[in-house]
Amino acid sequence: MNNNENLTTFDIELAKLPFFLQELIDLLGQEEALKFVSLFGGQCKYIPHNPQRSKLRHELSLDGLEKLAKVMGGVEVEVPMLVHFERQVRNRAIASALKQGTSRSVLARQYGLTVRQIANIKRDMRL
Repeated sequence: MNNNENLTTFDIELAKLPFFLQELIDLLGQEEALKFVSLFGGQCKYIPHNPQRSKLRHELSLDGLEKLAKVMGGVEVEVPMLVHFERQVRNRAIASALKQGTSRSVLARQYGLTVRQIANIKRDMRL
C-alpha cells in the first residue's frame, strides 16, 4: 500500500503493533509516527540531542523532533516497518468485504493471500 492518506485517518489498534512503534505513537502522535516510519522504516536512525542541527528537522516537525530528542536523544533506533500499519488497514478492508458477502477465495486472489489467511483474518476480527 503506497497511499498513506488512508493510514492517517485509520484508527490503529495499538496493542497489535510492535512495542517500539507504540512508543513512537505515544510520543509523536499517530500522524507524525506514521510519517517517521514511512520515511525511515527498516533503517537504523540516530536521534540527535540537538534537533536544530539535525537533518531530520527537514523531515519531521520541530515539535516532534524535539520530543524524540528529549526521550531518545543520542540513541540509534531501529525504525519499524510501515507494514505494521498497512496490515491493519488491509485486514479491516478484508473484514468489511467479508461482512458484505465477498467470498474468501475472491479476497485471497485480490489481496495476494491464501484462503486460510483470509479465514484467520476473519477469526481475528471476530466476524
